[in-house]
Amino acid sequence: MNNNTSSSALMKKIVILTGASDGLGKSAVQHLVSDHFNSEKQAVHVIMACRSEEKALNAMKEIESHLLNTTSSSSIKGSMEFMKLDLSDLESVKEFAKKFLEKNLPLHSLVCNAGCWSSNDRKTTKQGFEMTYGINHLGHFLLVHLLLDKLKQSAPTRVVIVASSLHKRGNIQELLQDPNCEHSKFSGNQAYNNSKLANVLFAYGLVRRLSQESDSSSSSTIGQSSSTSSSNNNHNTANHLPQCGVSVYALHPGVVNTALLREAIPSWIKPLTSLFFQTPEYAGGCIAYHAMDSKQEGVTGMKFYDQWKEKKSVKDSYQEKYQDELWEMSMTQLTPYLKAD
Repeated sequence: MNNNTSSSALMKKIVILTGASDGLGKSAVQHLVSDHFNSEKQAVHVIMACRSEEKALNAMKEIESHLLNTTSSSSIKGSMEFMKLDLSDLESVKEFAKKFLEKNLPLHSLVCNAGCWSSNDRKTTKQGFEMTYGINHLGHFLLVHLLLDKLKQSAPTRVVIVASSLHKRGNIQELLQDPNCEHSKFSGNQAYNNSKLANVLFAYGLVRRLSQESDSSSSSTIGQSSSTSSSNNNHNTANHLPQCGVSVYALHPGVVNTALLREAIPSWIKPLTSLFFQTPEYAGGCIAYHAMDSKQEGVTGMKFYDQWKEKKSVKDSYQEKYQDELWEMSMTQLTPYLKAD
């Protein structure tokens, strides 16, 4: 395994995984490049989309060392590659997509896993968006849009939006009216909850738009509002694989004992994390399963998976008017970055 795109990658399934250098993202990579989780033993080439090359390369060495020490070398079917992606900089997102497309590889799975939690000190992205909203939602929203045509060309493919059960604590009005947290006292926890609600709304909105595309539609129609939008709580809409062959859903991989969690919780709880929260290894296996296992091929719709099982998301997430409001707001915010060079 090395940090290059080799000709052998063309013989493998290609997965882009954001936030792959530590925590459950790193664990997911480890599962993907080994073969024990995959029911069809399909070799996978993982693009580790990360901000820090040093962290990504160290993660690759640790993964390779762990697998060689715990399994036979013949069970290591996959490969890994670092590509720089800083979700707090929309120019970086655009550059990442450009460089990936220049490789002329297929793309079978895009896993939007990276996330951040801010303390109660409000920070902003390079373009001035509140950091949690900018990384957890807006950067991924742009990434999916820039790679959507490649996903269609490589179908059947899937987009997995890693959300959280904390989306249920999100405030829909705050999210839609003040996404950058400029008009009220900033709460890092609430900003995170709102960003996770945005993840679910985005996943459901994307499902609807893909299902409504006709054979004659151009790819640009994905940015338009749905002509059949309503405020009905009809979450049975679009629960079949669209003609383009791209499936989409949201995933909560569990409450995981990671650095992100330890930053977010009160100090008195931290000594108990190993007792009550899941390990990154377990949650990473969950992400790997949803990213590539053939049992999930074609699964799509307004679906929210809590680890291995489908569960209902918060009622507001099924409201098409809220999905559309977030979509239109995000498209407006991203207008300069959606234009072709």
